[in-house]
Amino acid sequence: MKKLFIICFLLTATFSINAQDLTLEETENYINDIFKTNMVHYFSGEDNNGYSILGVKIQRTGKVTFYNQFHQDQKTNEFNNPIGSFSVFDLDEKKTVYYSSLYLIDNKGKSIGHFSTKLSQSEGNRLLKALFYLKTICDKSLDPFGH
Repeated sequence: MKKLFIICFLLTATFSINAQDLTLEETENYINDIFKTNMVHYFSGEDNNGYSILGVKIQRTGKVTFYNQFHQDQKTNEFNNPIGSFSVFDLDEKKTVYYSSLYLIDNKGKSIGHFSTKLSQSEGNRLLKALFYLKTICDKSLDPFGH
């Protein structure tokens, strides 16, 4: 009985060590990797003009901003030219879906925007899960203006 308890304890400890959550920065890198490996265009709201996404920046408040230019200077690599942004807390998880494109729908049923992509269904679902995961690691109360 004692051996069984020790084995169960060791298995539980092993699984809990390996089951660590991603940080905000790791999630941002994960999403950026999806954009780097796929041709993704973002259309904000009802806008018919799509812009290629080269990167995303995510703030601790849950604000996600897409960029379509990458500026490299001597000191740092920075994205510039934002093409759209939204708060992950505005996403309606039941209405935001992937068909042939990924459609972001807010809590009021309005379109936040959509991605016209060459993403496969599995890649689109990975992106969607990463965006929803941000709700668990971001903190809406950090927004000083109560977005």
